[in-house]
Amino acid sequence: MADIQLNHESVNQATEEMQQATMTMSNNLNDLLQGLQAMSATFSGNTATEWEVFRTTAQNADAAMQKDFGQGAHVLANMHQAHIDSDRKGVSLFGG
Repeated sequence: MADIQLNHESVNQATEEMQQATMTMSNNLNDLLQGLQAMSATFSGNTATEWEVFRTTAQNADAAMQKDFGQGAHVLANMHQAHIDSDRKGVSLFGG
C-alpha cells in the first residue's frame, strides 16, 4: 500500500500565498490605474479613447483574475479539507 503524506502546513501556506498574491496584483494594478487617471485629464482624441479602452480592459482583467484566483484558493482549501476528512475517517475505521 502506498504511503502518502500531506504536509498540511504547506497546503495552508500555499492557499494563503495565492490569496495574498491576488490581492497584491490587484492593488498594484489599481495603483497604476490611479496614477494614470491623474494624467488622463490631459489626454485628448485617440489618446483619450485608447485610455478608456485600456482602463476598462484592465479593470475587467483584474475582476476576472480575482474571481479565478479566488476560486483556485477555494478549491485548494476544499481539496485540503477533503484529505483531512478522509484521514480522520480512515483513522476512525481502524480504531484510531
